[in-house]
Amino acid sequence: MKFQYCRNCKTLQKRSWYSFFSCRRCGAKPVVIYIKTGIIGYVAYAATFIAMFLVVAKVIEYDLGLGDLNLYLMFGLLTVAMVCMFYEIGREERLAIEKVKDPHLR
Repeated sequence: MKFQYCRNCKTLQKRSWYSFFSCRRCGAKPVVIYIKTGIIGYVAYAATFIAMFLVVAKVIEYDLGLGDLNLYLMFGLLTVAMVCMFYEIGREERLAIEKVKDPHLR
């Protein structure tokens, strides 16, 4: 995930892939901070992929032999993915805050 730290207004913001290279508050050029995805993030991606596979199998009416468990797995895996991504974003924000405290960024 990418974050941007503005030295002018001292704010840390999440950086989206389409955003420009300027601070949303003051317009100054921010420093981009890269944080690698952790294991919980990859668990969330895997759960989302498996749930997507189950949804596609349901839409094309492919029988996986799961019965009602198919529906429970779809929603359960999506819930697991959302919770894991919530924790992963929190972890990445904490790491970005630690990197901001680095004297080289100031």
